[in-house]
Amino acid sequence: MAGYKGERSLEYELSFLDPKRYDLFHDVRLAVGDYFAQFDLLIVCSCFIVVVEVKNIAGQLYFDRDFHQLIRTFEDEVETFPDPILQNERQATQLQRWLSSNRFPATPILPLVVISSPHSQIQTKKGHESLSHYVIHKSFLPQMIQRYERIYQQTSYTNKNLRQLTTLLLQRHEAAAYSLLSDWGIAPAALQRGTHCPSCDHLPLIRTRGKWLCASCGEFSQSAHFHTLRDYVCLIDGRLTNEEAQHFLQITSKHLVRSWLKRIAVSDGKKRRQSYEISLDSLPTLLHI
Repeated sequence: MAGYKGERSLEYELSFLDPKRYDLFHDVRLAVGDYFAQFDLLIVCSCFIVVVEVKNIAGQLYFDRDFHQLIRTFEDEVETFPDPILQNERQATQLQRWLSSNRFPATPILPLVVISSPHSQIQTKKGHESLSHYVIHKSFLPQMIQRYERIYQQTSYTNKNLRQLTTLLLQRHEAAAYSLLSDWGIAPAALQRGTHCPSCDHLPLIRTRGKWLCASCGEFSQSAHFHTLRDYVCLIDGRLTNEEAQHFLQITSKHLVRSWLKRIAVSDGKKRRQSYEISLDSLPTLLHI
């Protein structure tokens, strides 16, 4: 929850921005191509958009611009993190792609990493002083926006463009499903694959003559795959593709899996890499088949 607290801690600094000029969008998640882009904060105005990546990290923060890593020293412990500047630049590129694909006019997209912890010291080696253009303490955020105002004065978006952007961001935002695995720090790849037995939890079951056979307890089941797909929703994500379902269930028939998904999920309608959103409400009756 450190990241969430970091984003909330910007409320005071953001209060200095003119609400008539700036629109703020927190925790936006957009589909860009085959992937999702997650933005901590978007600061939008008629002349530019700031893509803010919030890092709530205390300690001595050394930005290694040669090897693109962040080295944190805190209480005599040294940790290495991925370079948040690279991450932020990728987010800016993804947002530019998304805006272009939705036919919005070109506008400056400005990546900015904001360190929200007051107990942090930002460092880099001599010759990389330009780091201050991309990484700031949260207290400097209002002044950074004022600096952008002086540099970027040409209007890119009309009021109509801004209203359309607000509407589309709210419509296209897709909240990430809660993940029990993430909460416990378990990678999805660590899970055992295959359809499990509803009676004794043995896996994998054997698919034979339209039913599932458990080699451990000898029970047959017609609905074991629905039990396993329920586990997928609870553990990993409420949305998946046919290929992901096949892999998790250890089934090779895409036609059979598609017929199961149609009974419990809503398709996004895409022809390429079609995904399904599973409704847990549709599962209770099917689990007792």
